[in-house]
Amino acid sequence: MYTATYDDEWPYRFTALDTEIKERVARKISKILEYPAKRHLRKSSYFVDQVGQYRIVYRVFEENKSVRFYFVGTHKETKVGTSKASDMHHLFQVTIQKGFIILNVPQISVSICT
Repeated sequence: MYTATYDDEWPYRFTALDTEIKERVARKISKILEYPAKRHLRKSSYFVDQVGQYRIVYRVFEENKSVRFYFVGTHKETKVGTSKASDMHHLFQVTIQKGFIILNVPQISVSICT
């Protein structure tokens, strides 16, 4: 079993969901923590799973058996205060760009600076 960690944006996204979706997302996270390696987000080290119309974007860290969750929301959502996102990949870029992860849309290339 893996342990869960959450990106700074996660609480904002999760609390915005309605109660039923929150429960479904919580159940899905439990399943992800049992077997985290699912479908990759394009050609990156991130994974994506689905709960109805909602996407969960996460990354697996085998060295410490943890899963970090970055995003939950629909593929058409936009972040408040940003330009319109045409798809989830653009929103993902805007949401988790922290200086050490850089995603370039539309190719979704990932570069990690050490």
